[in-house]
Amino acid sequence: MKKLSVRTLPASAMCAALIFAATCFIKIPLPVGYVHAGDGLVFLAAAFLPLPYAMAASAIGMGLCDLILGYTLWIPATVLTRVLATLLFSRKGKICTVRNAVAALASVLIITAGYWAYEAVFYYHSAIGALAGVPLNLAQSALGAAVFIAMGKFADKMTSIKKTER
Repeated sequence: MKKLSVRTLPASAMCAALIFAATCFIKIPLPVGYVHAGDGLVFLAAAFLPLPYAMAASAIGMGLCDLILGYTLWIPATVLTRVLATLLFSRKGKICTVRNAVAALASVLIITAGYWAYEAVFYYHSAIGALAGVPLNLAQSALGAAVFIAMGKFADKMTSIKKTER
């Protein structure tokens, strides 16, 4: 078993809390709902936490938000799609790499397809009817990818500045 530092569990808890806060409180209202910045922090956690911890932080942060805001029907889809999205990211070196940018874009597709399938089976009971949610899910996840890339570049820049100061 791989040895983890003492900081891994608190960092994971902090990521879950930040994901929760970004999902619940950083919203952009739209005529048919809202988009949030939580996916960006899910992708960020996936890029620097060990895989099981990134999966847990993403599932806990996003799942709790669905529970608190009354979207309990969507908790399984939220948890499953975010856990699958964390599998794509590389956790070595820089955060904002070409591979992780591609992973963020692929995660947009995974999250959108996951919600479409879930809504087709459990909500609309129709694959055609579930297409109604696709634009909102695409917008939400795309905002998350943009937030991830911006925050990842900033974090990489701060890390390189810190290394040059030593």
